[in-house]
Amino acid sequence: MPSGPITILVGILQVGGYAGFEALADRGTVTLAACWAHARRKFFERHEAGSPVATEAVKQIGELYKIEATIRGPPPDERLRVRKQHSLPLVEVLQAWLDLQLSRLPSGSRLAEAIRYALGRWSALTVDPLCGSILDDGPVDLDTNSVERAIRPIALSHRNSLFAGSEGGANRYAIVAPLRRTSIALHRGSPADR
Repeated sequence: MPSGPITILVGILQVGGYAGFEALADRGTVTLAACWAHARRKFFERHEAGSPVATEAVKQIGELYKIEATIRGPPPDERLRVRKQHSLPLVEVLQAWLDLQLSRLPSGSRLAEAIRYALGRWSALTVDPLCGSILDDGPVDLDTNSVERAIRPIALSHRNSLFAGSEGGANRYAIVAPLRRTSIALHRGSPADR
């Protein structure tokens, strides 16, 4: 279970597929909002392998993204209204369809795994009226893509530091990397770029 400052978190936490965050939700102070891109990715892998069922799942999830594209920017209450009117019926149909497809597939198939992944996170992907989630909370995004894009430079920097070549190289890298990130942030003028 994550520890430190994250243990005092209260509210909605939008997450990818990392199961460690489920322990936070078990405490009752955090509601997890799952990432549709992670669910879609599992279907897309099967779509590329030629599965018509996976292709249909990708298509149906794509319809949710089309709706989201029309509501980027408006206030949360407007986003929520559009989601309840247009997205909610789609996810209800998708859930029923996934349940039906799962009953027709061999339980050990990779497509069945993709369906179980989505259905196992369904309340976090869709509507949880007790706590709120993507379709019950206007500010929450459909996926974590924007966050992942924002932290990618940090992750790449950490990965690059593994290839410093020697202890001396690693020490020099430890000095230069934060200076580089600060310089970039000051040049761009955005705290998000730090």
